[in-house]
Amino acid sequence: MKLIIKILKTIKYLALRVSYRLFNLEKKNGYNDLELNKSIIKKTIEFSKLVTINDRDKNIRRTLRFLEFIKKKKIKNIIDFGGGAGYHYFIARMKLNNFNLKWSVVENRIMVKLCNKKLKYKNLFFFNSLNKIKKTDVVFSSCAINYTKNPTETIKSIIELKTKYLYFTRMPLTENQSFEFKQISLLSDNGPCKINNEKEIIVEYKNKIIKKQKFEEIFKNKYIIIAKYIDEKKTFFHNKKFFDTYTYVLKKK
Repeated sequence: MKLIIKILKTIKYLALRVSYRLFNLEKKNGYNDLELNKSIIKKTIEFSKLVTINDRDKNIRRTLRFLEFIKKKKIKNIIDFGGGAGYHYFIARMKLNNFNLKWSVVENRIMVKLCNKKLKYKNLFFFNSLNKIKKTDVVFSSCAINYTKNPTETIKSIIELKTKYLYFTRMPLTENQSFEFKQISLLSDNGPCKINNEKEIIVEYKNKIIKKQKFEEIFKNKYIIIAKYIDEKKTFFHNKKFFDTYTYVLKKK
């Protein structure tokens, strides 16, 4: 059933690609787009108001596993790289008793500027650079590094923080050579929930998937892998091939 859903989703996006090329439909380029960032923030605010959340949702389950990890390790200070408008932070607020975590989101400049104006929550902070954060216990990132300009250099910058733990989830990797491709979606598909009357606009961004062996080699001198597994099979599709996403948990040597 899951495979059928993925195939249907792939067909949908292929149809979108043909449509916007043939009919010159409006599209947004990348995560630095103002309208895209406004949409994500609006949806995150709506998500934050929910009384209950669906624990069976695969993205929420990933965050819950991370929360179990930081609870076990007694971690209080978190960098959430590519954390949008604080989606993971709000799940933590809903699910953890006596919430007292310091949650620092690293995002693009537009997202940070808008969030600092619109979101005022205790212990939630937004930064546009890793260099602006002096101390943390763990760096967490969910399907974000592959959308940066240079994923390898991004990972090296994270390593330079010398934080005790690194936690990557929903990380797409390939068994063969690294590559990049243009990924498209609808504006309505971006963000943690749906909102009414949102204009259907194509969003296009580069997805850079690196080789699994190369990914692991970046850490070998400074971190040890304490857990790794496929968290979702056949998540991405390109050039007639599907690609899995992984979870990696690493500890500083």
